[in-house]
Amino acid sequence: MINDGSRKATISNVGASILKLLDVVHLTAKTLVDMARAQDAEVGDGTTTVTTLAKEFLKLARPYLEDGVHPKVFVHSSRIAERMSLRKVEELPCHIKKVVPSEQRQMLEKCAAARCGPQGFLRQTRRGCS
Repeated sequence: MINDGSRKATISNVGASILKLLDVVHLTAKTLVDMARAQDAEVGDGTTTVTTLAKEFLKLARPYLEDGVHPKVFVHSSRIAERMSLRKVEELPCHIKKVVPSEQRQMLEKCAAARCGPQGFLRQTRRGCS
């Protein structure tokens, strides 16, 4: 729940909706908000995931930064990790083949279950998921 100071409260579990209401001053927090907004504009989802991943990255980097490791080391290391990750993803098989309707339905149900997340796909089948 976010209260804007004029007695107007907004209740939402959608990260993009919450971010639109924030007036962020801290530079790092602004960067996180900008990343999440870009994610929402590009994909339409994943703002909470982007923010959480960035927060965890910063949390892991903090002890090293406090010990004097230069931030450029983290930028360089993260770029190496990105390249390694992308190479690994490219190696993963992703076969899309013609399937019989029952197999196609199962594949679509798996995609829908992944989209619905931990709320539980089975509870959402009649109502759909947002």
